[in-house]
Amino acid sequence: MLVPSNSANAESLFKVGEDYVTTYNITTKRKYEIEDPLTQPKVKLRVKLEAHIREYSGKTLDPKVIDLAGKSLEEQINKRTEELLNRFRDKGIDPIGIGALAKTKTRNFDPEKWHEVYPNTTFKVSSKVLITETGVIE
Repeated sequence: MLVPSNSANAESLFKVGEDYVTTYNITTKRKYEIEDPLTQPKVKLRVKLEAHIREYSGKTLDPKVIDLAGKSLEEQINKRTEELLNRFRDKGIDPIGIGALAKTKTRNFDPEKWHEVYPNTTFKVSSKVLITETGVIE
């Protein structure tokens, strides 16, 4: 689940323990960092997401469940985004512009060298989810 910058109106359904939670994503910010772009590229992606819980299938939505929901969503974002970035890399495509980022951050950037080393790029995704509302709770 790769989330675009400032994605509004996106919903996510995921499992928390034995129950399910639906969130409404309000804002998303991301930041990329790249190390060693022309030798052994390492890309770090940080995602910050603000969300509201829209639905919860369990009995009581307490602070513990809200915290677990945030952690579960963070894990899913990290896992799915890394999987997606690795699939892009394995297909030799760069739809999110990592090469363009490398070019802006690297003196004497060599596009041919980049195309040689891109298949060896590693990705590390970390996310932080802030649940700011939980709807109506009895």
